[in-house]
Formats: sequence, structure tokens, C-alpha cells
Amino acid sequence: MNTHTSQKGSVKGWVIAVVVIVVLLAIYFVGRNSFQTQLTNCCHGEQYAVTIMIPADLDAYRTAEVAHVQEGTPLPSSIQFIATSSIPNTLSSDPLRNAAEAAAEYIPTQAGTSSLVVYFKVVNGTAYVVLSMDIDGWAGVSAAIAQVHPIVEKTLLAQPGITAVKFGPAPGDTIQEIMGKSAASSQATSTTTKVLSPNGGEVIDVSKGITVSFIGTKGAEYSINISDDSTDHAYNLDSLITFNSQPYKAHITATGLSQTFTVNAQGLSKFNLNPGSMYRIELCTPGPSDLICDYSDGEFTITN
Repeated sequence: MNTHTSQKGSVKGWVIAVVVIVVLLAIYFVGRNSFQTQLTNCCHGEQYAVTIMIPADLDAYRTAEVAHVQEGTPLPSSIQFIATSSIPNTLSSDPLRNAAEAAAEYIPTQAGTSSLVVYFKVVNGTAYVVLSMDIDGWAGVSAAIAQVHPIVEKTLLAQPGITAVKFGPAPGDTIQEIMGKSAASSQATSTTTKVLSPNGGEVIDVSKGITVSFIGTKGAEYSINISDDSTDHAYNLDSLITFNSQPYKAHITATGLSQTFTVNAQGLSKFNLNPGSMYRIELCTPGPSDLICDYSDGEFTITN
């Protein structure tokens, strides 16, 4: 064999081998980078994902909840909840609060789609939750609360260590403290809508009527309701109000300072208020685009 030809063939073989190795390495690194990019794009934010419990049939759930609020129709026992993964729009360092936030965001409402949990605390296995819609409502907020609360509750009860869920501040806390407000600062401004009393924890003898204190924006007209949180029903009290010692059958006009009125006991009897229920006073006035409302910070009970 010709030695020169043999050497040429050997060099050519080495060149081919080197080219193959270079191509293979290029394919490896391109593929590796592509995989990492796909992994980043695919799973970005997964570390913030939480498990929430949602209705298996959302349309049926919403229909049932709205009928329950508006018509008093009993909720069907067949409503099923399933687990799904979600990333809340507003994140905190507390995974449990993130779960509550993601659950509250699941059904769109007028409260928006972020920062819905304004207060969250766990005490001895009980999660205390306050949503923005609980303290800053709008016309029809009771229907939104009826749909959102059960999803938040089911979600939290599915979390390790949570045995009960209550919508309201934990013992020792108040809404004023949570929101950085106080009754004094409320009375110092004429642009605030605030129920001052009853404001939670009272036991009221409705055979003597209900005395309500509030502060409202000066000149604004307010409608007054009593809301049964146990059944998500609200009853308008405008025609039952005694104001300035006179029957007051229209909306109350606010002075910008603390005002007090009494809800007529005889008129209350027509609502068949239940001593076993939890109640709040609801105060609403028309705003630029929707009702501006405030509610008793906590629930009160009644006796007959």
C-alpha cells in the first residue's frame, strides 16, 4: 500500500472524527440550553403555587349560591369541591395566607383580583380571615361573599394544621386596628362611612329595638340594612327608623359627625329575626360609580 495514501486517509479520518465530536457537542449544548429555557418558561413561579379547593361545577355552584342569597333556597348537599393549583396575584411570606388569597381571587368580583385578604391570623388551629369585600362592600356584595367565603373556607380546611375558619378578626384584634383606623379618626373626618355601633359581640334585645350609631359623609344620604350572616339575607330598615325622635321613612342624611337612630322594634318583628343567627348593620350611600358601604366590624346576636 502506498504510505502517502495511507497517511492521507488517516488524517481525513481524524478530521471527520473531530467534526462529528464538535457537531455532537453543539447538539448537546443547544439541547441543554433549550431544555433549561423551556423549564424556566414552563415552571416559573411554581414555587409560589398553592392548592385551593374549587367547585367541581362552577356554574351550578354560582347558581345555587345566588339562589340561596336572593330566594332563600337551601344549598344542595351534592356540591363537590376539587383540588387545583393556583398562584395568587398578591404574594406574602405565609403559604396559608397565599392559599386564602388565591381562593378569594378564584371567582372575579367587584373587589378586584388582588390584595383581597386584608387580615389573616391562625390561632390554635383556627384561621381568622377578613377579606376586603367583608369591610368595603357594594350593592350585591352578599352574593359575592356567599360565593367566595366557602371556597376560602374549604381551601384553608384542606391545609395542614387548620381545623376551623372564621371570617373576622381573632380575639383581641379589631377591624379598626387591622385597617389602621380608629373610631376617633373616623369621627374626625367628614368623608368616611362607618358603622360605630353595634360593632360586634353585642347581644341585643330586639323587643326594645336596635340603636345604631354611625358616621357618614356630610350631606350624603344613607340606606340602612340589617344583614343576617348565617343566611346571607339582608333586610332594609329605612321605613323602621326613628331619627331625631321622629319616624324617618326616607334615607338618613349624614352630618359628617356621629349620629344615632333607633330601629323600631315592632317593625323588626316582621322579619322573623332568628336568635341563633349572626347579624351586622349595613350602611350604604351612592358613590360615583357604585354604592359605598360599611358594615359592623363584627357580628352581634339578638334575643326576643
